[in-house]
Amino acid sequence: MSTLPTTIAALWLLTMGQRPQGACLHGSAESADQRSRRESAMRFVKELQVNEGRFQSESGRYGSLTEIRGTALAPTGFVPRVVYDQWGYVVSVKDALDPCGFALFGDENGVVYEGRPAPDGTGSRTDAGGRG
Repeated sequence: MSTLPTTIAALWLLTMGQRPQGACLHGSAESADQRSRRESAMRFVKELQVNEGRFQSESGRYGSLTEIRGTALAPTGFVPRVVYDQWGYVVSVKDALDPCGFALFGDENGVVYEGRPAPDGTGSRTDAGGRG
């Protein structure tokens, strides 16, 4: 039985911070500098997905962030995480500078998603594995 769905749920909870106390960096009022950071993070995730695919085809398994060669560093302020098992992987890149908790997510299917905490407060941090 795959633990990837459970890991994805835990990763989502861990990467979604508490509700914002300031202006969101990404959204309708996003500055040119912040748009550039977000677009760089998107390129990072896409590049990581390509390199994960290459690593998997060469080694027969998915790899950790340190094992994946050829991927540039995440943009300043973005924190990358990769969780994998024999069936797939999930990558998240959270903007640690954004009080709104903006993040990008992707997996072995090659799709990249943008995420923010839910507006009704359900995206607030929980005590997941003692990291709350």
